[in-house]
Amino acid sequence: ERFAGVGTVLFNLAVRPGNDEIWVSNTEAFNMLPYEPRLQGSFAANRVTRIFPKLGGRTDAVDLNPHIDRASPGSAPERELSLAQPVELLFEPDGREAYVAAFGSRKVGVLDGSARVIARIDVGFGPAGLALDARRRRLYVLNRFDATISIVDLRARRTVATVALGYDPTPVLIKEGRPFLYDAMLYSRHGDLSCATCHVFGDRDGLAWDLGSPDGP
Repeated sequence: ERFAGVGTVLFNLAVRPGNDEIWVSNTEAFNMLPYEPRLQGSFAANRVTRIFPKLGGRTDAVDLNPHIDRASPGSAPERELSLAQPVELLFEPDGREAYVAAFGSRKVGVLDGSARVIARIDVGFGPAGLALDARRRRLYVLNRFDATISIVDLRARRTVATVALGYDPTPVLIKEGRPFLYDAMLYSRHGDLSCATCHVFGDRDGLAWDLGSPDGP
């Protein structure tokens, strides 16, 4: 069975406990919209798409950043709320809430049963993996670029400790360059996009874009 309309770049999926919903973290590219001036600050959306297999494969794509005003020049408070490049997804055992690692935002988003963002938790750079200790109300977040693990108190919804993983063989040049590619907080108008939105994990998205300008020279 195949499901259409899920997203352009699909990162991860999780099955919601207690029913048959499949949630997929993804970005949706607006590459069908021509001309670079129209795309500035709004060339993709960060989403979680819910798939309902028993409803004929119906999908519901939920924008993780509904607070963004695309007509505005952006602001620090707006960027603080944004979640970029959602990767790992993890449900609570009862399926009422889920967590999504925002790889380009140094955050974990807390989602309700409709995949709407209800809270954001600050973690390290490049959160990529999540592990849940539901009984102790702890969430463990692997920060790929910091080579650390953030320990999150889910009752308070905040990071209470950060543990280094030890020796990291990554060259200093690579470490210092990563923010320019991945950090959406630093280098995008609304805090939701980065170079890595198109150059996924340093590669390419495989899409065709019309980035011309009819008003250009």
